[in-house]
Amino acid sequence: MTAQRKERAGPAALKAHEIADVIEDDVIFGLLRPHEELPEDALIARFDAKRHVVRQAIALLIDRRVATKPFNRSARVKDVSPQEVAEIYEIRDILQRAAILRLTFPSPRELDHIEAVRQAHARACARSDRREIHRLNDAFHAAIFNHCANRSLARDVARYARMANAVRSFGIADPTLRARALRDHAEMVEALKARDRDALAELCSTHIRASLDTWLTQRAPMQPGGLRG
Repeated sequence: MTAQRKERAGPAALKAHEIADVIEDDVIFGLLRPHEELPEDALIARFDAKRHVVRQAIALLIDRRVATKPFNRSARVKDVSPQEVAEIYEIRDILQRAAILRLTFPSPRELDHIEAVRQAHARACARSDRREIHRLNDAFHAAIFNHCANRSLARDVARYARMANAVRSFGIADPTLRARALRDHAEMVEALKARDRDALAELCSTHIRASLDTWLTQRAPMQPGGLRG
């Protein structure tokens, strides 16, 4: 089982959120599959962690909608339905549009930073470095939405993006979707430079839809009453 791999991060013990991050990455990149169990003992052995720390990590994974824990059974990787995913993406779109309405457009220096992150993400795509693609993609969008004047709203944008990580990973693995993401990111920077709020909102909306459509195409036929669109 994947969860039984031994993993240490040097002499210091990993904290609960760090263990949760590693497991979440395993799910995003397909090392742990939906319904796969996450037994406490296996995780304790893998991370050389105390039981209470592993339980805290599992609680974080449940809060992030990465895992679920049936009564009196081990936690397991959550398998979301097309309906659940579509609802998450509807909320993402609403939150992003609301955040853009409250966006303070970045200064030239701040735009330089956003462009630098965009270029770093493009280089990671050229190397097909999936973990860096994921990290820098998050950093790029954070660099934009951190300019939202409503900090709680900006946090919710990031929170719901994280809930969609398993779907967003389709965009990392697919070269066509990666190429589209690069074009989208470049156009988002241009919209910021032009201070075009409407264009930015529409770009962000269609940008997140691309991975969703790919995921639904592959997953919906597998489930009764699967949702398309």
